Amino acid sequence: MKLVCLNAWEGKRLDALTQFIKNTREETDFFCFQEIFHANYIEKENPHFCLSLLDNLLALLPGFYSSFAPMLSASDFSKGFATGVSVGNTIFSKEEFEIVDEGNFYTFGSSYEFVEKDPHKVSILQYTKIRIADKILTLANVHGIARWPKVDTPERFEQLKNIQEFLAKSGTPMILCGDFNLFPNTESIKALGKNMRNLTKEFSISTTRSSIARQQFSAQIDKDTISDYVFVSPDIQVRSFTVPEMEVSDHLPLKLDFIIDV
Repeated sequence: MKLVCLNAWEGKRLDALTQFIKNTREETDFFCFQEIFHANYIEKENPHFCLSLLDNLLALLPGFYSSFAPMLSASDFSKGFATGVSVGNTIFSKEEFEIVDEGNFYTFGSSYEFVEKDPHKVSILQYTKIRIADKILTLANVHGIARWPKVDTPERFEQLKNIQEFLAKSGTPMILCGDFNLFPNTESIKALGKNMRNLTKEFSISTTRSSIARQQFSAQIDKDTISDYVFVSPDIQVRSFTVPEMEVSDHLPLKLDFIIDV
């Protein structure tokens, strides 16, 4: 089975993102996206962000079941462009798989308005439990606190605690992935890697940020080469894990080929 994980925030690269999905959708069983925009009504597209990104993904992925977990409202992006805009995570899984359970929760903070609060101090975990043969697989899709620098803080330790509590209760084969907004040497990332395989580390991935990020965040990017991770439980057998360099977003796609141990 194959999974793609991607922070698809960079709506200005919609053509490249669209082509990437078209090229990979037949072979991919699961997509986990972060920072996906959705609007109830769009007057016109924001030139910097694709407010119809969720609708575009739905059109690109027929034959997939999807769930959307809004993280925050985004009125600052929608003024004069749309109404009822939210940003969040979404998981797509091929309809051949039975969804046993799904949900989401804030690992830190709660829903924020960009114009009134700090959107960089909120984080979410979205999950889907999927029946595969006689096994239940849990996909956990994370978008972590985005406050710079991406180091351990009391807020991030609370985020870690809430993620770990979810993992401890799962009792199923698990894939935990997403944009954690954490440097590789943080205690938070080390803690998650104690009981799960950190594939970003194990496969010596040098960066999960694209050339777009290197252009946009030139003052930070020498320190912010890795932000995205895939962790798997011991009962997930990894066939391959790659992070191809391509300009589909300011993040790179993480591609996992795996099976569940019998």
